[in-house]
Amino acid sequence: MWPVLLDLGAVRVTVFGLGLAGAFVLGSFMLWRRLRGDYDGEQLLTLWLWLVVAAWVGSGIWVWWTEGGRQIWGAVGGPLVVLAWWSRRHKWDFWELLDAWGPVSLAVAVLGAGGWG
Repeated sequence: MWPVLLDLGAVRVTVFGLGLAGAFVLGSFMLWRRLRGDYDGEQLLTLWLWLVVAAWVGSGIWVWWTEGGRQIWGAVGGPLVVLAWWSRRHKWDFWELLDAWGPVSLAVAVLGAGGWG
């Protein structure tokens, strides 16, 4: 059970939930900041939402496929597929996106899951 920071009856804010929310905000800001000079800001934030969903779905698929294996491989593989798809669809440089995504994913992993249990 995660420590509860705020309990409003039906709404409960835990340390882990706050870390995930902070990771989402930090990750979107970092990706936008690194690529805003070359690409449209609104499309960058849309890409970020796709990456978050791909990490979530990818980790779930990986756990299902490996019958309880480590989620990190799916959380990395899902966004890689989305980056390849996005760069091809919008004619963006895949390697530049990958270069920007690396530090962002590390920061999100540390803030979102690292050290919370």
